[in-house]
Amino acid sequence: MGHGDMYLHPNAPDPVLPDAVVLDIARAHTKLSTAQVEVDESGGEARAHLLGGGVVVKTQRPHRLRPRTSLAKEALLLGTLAEPLGHLVPHLFGHGHTDTS
Repeated sequence: MGHGDMYLHPNAPDPVLPDAVVLDIARAHTKLSTAQVEVDESGGEARAHLLGGGVVVKTQRPHRLRPRTSLAKEALLLGTLAEPLGHLVPHLFGHGHTDTS
């Protein structure tokens, strides 16, 4: 594993956000009013909160945060691919940092 693949905070806590916090994040970018359906833990660096209406809220997992990976980079990639690939790319509603403490 190269230096760029080292985790920045390998011992950081990795709590699952409460449903209310996830819904608040989703509502900041959508008109979503339904509840969380499921949490997908299969991702390495991010956790996906699957909501009704096909909305997914992805959150960075602190203990898996690496300098070379970020949700901001994923958002940029989705935006770049959206035009040439159209309906094959998920629609990005927004991204950023949210204080969940």
